[in-house]
Amino acid sequence: GTSNNQTRNGGTATISGEQSLDGNGALRLFSPDSPGKATALFTGSTPLGALGALSEIGYQYYRDSSSTNPDAQAPALR
Repeated sequence: GTSNNQTRNGGTATISGEQSLDGNGALRLFSPDSPGKATALFTGSTPLGALGALSEIGYQYYRDSSSTNPDAQAPALR
């Protein structure tokens, strides 16, 4: 499963069909303003595998044209 982690001040984390490149759904992180924060945490009961077996990881993100946040800020994957 997934859960919100330290989401606050109007931020949300949801699974959505919007902006999904493959139509399978996408994680949508939303913050209405600079004090807002949206995070998601994977807490599945099934292990994803050994870290040493991970060979590639990536993500894509969409930024709404009405965003007032600085362009240098982007979602973090950690």
